[in-house]
Amino acid sequence: MARLKRLIRNYKNIILSAALLVAVVAVFQASVGNAALKVDESAERAQYEAIKKATVQCYALEGFFPPNMDYLIDHYGIIVDYDKFIIHYEAEGANLMPDIVVINRYPRSE
Repeated sequence: MARLKRLIRNYKNIILSAALLVAVVAVFQASVGNAALKVDESAERAQYEAIKKATVQCYALEGFFPPNMDYLIDHYGIIVDYDKFIIHYEAEGANLMPDIVVINRYPRSE
């Protein structure tokens, strides 16, 4: 009888340890996923800000907004990661701020 109680207690300890391990792994995985999501959002924002800054700089120096992204790349050294981002750049005139949108191609879900 004592052997059976000891065996049951050992199984309870194993089950409890396994459940605790699963919980720790789940929390770790959620934390890593959340950190990766923030990194993606930060990279997207940095790409947007670089394009916007070069666009405004072009207007300040040359008196017009760039007609397209190629102009920014050729004249202002903008580096665009087209593998990672979709860039929407729509110029509406030489003296109107273009519409700039940067979208992550492979967004992570929360």
